Amino acid sequence: MDPLQTRRLGNTAAELPILGFGGAPLGELFEKVDEAQSTETLDTAYSVGIRYYDTAPWYGHGLSEHRTGGLFRCHPKKEFILSTKVGRVYKAYSGDPEDYSGPPWIGGLPFSLKFDYSAEGFQRSYEDSTLRLGLNRIDLLVIHDLDRGYHGDSVSEKLRQLESGIQWLQEMRGNGSILGFGAGVNDLEMMPLLLKHFEMVFFSLPCPTPCSTRNRWKIFFRNAKKEEWGSSLEPPMPQVF
Repeated sequence: MDPLQTRRLGNTAAELPILGFGGAPLGELFEKVDEAQSTETLDTAYSVGIRYYDTAPWYGHGLSEHRTGGLFRCHPKKEFILSTKVGRVYKAYSGDPEDYSGPPWIGGLPFSLKFDYSAEGFQRSYEDSTLRLGLNRIDLLVIHDLDRGYHGDSVSEKLRQLESGIQWLQEMRGNGSILGFGAGVNDLEMMPLLLKHFEMVFFSLPCPTPCSTRNRWKIFFRNAKKEEWGSSLEPPMPQVF
């Protein structure tokens, strides 16, 4: 199997390779990453043909987007596909940057977040991401971490908030600003719940994952076909982290 071979993502116009680049480590999730190492990592990935990049405001509280944008600004937009996330909005940390701590990130930037799955929140998140990335276009947007692990009993409230957020995403896709949207979740049971209420073209799931979880994915997608939840629904795309 050629890891750089592309395939169409559902009913979108996005052609994604089997292998992509996940930007969480550039946000200093496991250890501090200096700028030289970050730049070398991104340049090497691009030089060997990686053309799909996934990042998020959450990754290092903006740091991953800043770093990934440095690569993109050196290459024509038509050469790569980019996805980032919506669902969190940020403001500057009000204290001394030296006192800032933003777990689970070992490092990252001194910004404070709040969850917002509304149309206004998605608009703010999208615009902030374009500024951090230095790009005026993002191909795919992923609704990030709307699951019980992050929200507990308030998931129902977040789903109600998402109603306007989905309308905004549909408008963005309709006017050509994005190619498509999906959801990135950590709890498998959220997938049928989201599909029950909203249009979803794809899901993004944590990787690597245990074999038991991958088997549950296979069962889920078999059931999805039986229930006819949507012919455009795509299984998760593998990524490199």
